[in-house]
Amino acid sequence: LCLAMPVCLRRSSFHCRGCDAEVAEAASLLPVGDPRVVPEGHLRGEPCEVAGKQTTHYSAVQSFLVNPLPRRFDLVLVGHMSVESDSAP
Repeated sequence: LCLAMPVCLRRSSFHCRGCDAEVAEAASLLPVGDPRVVPEGHLRGEPCEVAGKQTTHYSAVQSFLVNPLPRRFDLVLVGHMSVESDSAP
């Protein structure tokens, strides 16, 4: 599984844009108000719909104090990730 993964939604699952491995199924998106999710700090959440399922879209931005060219991070949370076995030696 590729660890540097901007992902894209294809059909009913999220795929890594780098290696095309399945990362998670859309069915495993955490629902809005899931009690396991407690956002902290500068993480903002807004309800949204992804693949026909209601979930929360979170976003955060790095501080100019940490990085002179701050990056923005957008994410959704899933209950579990897909695990693909790598058959390469």
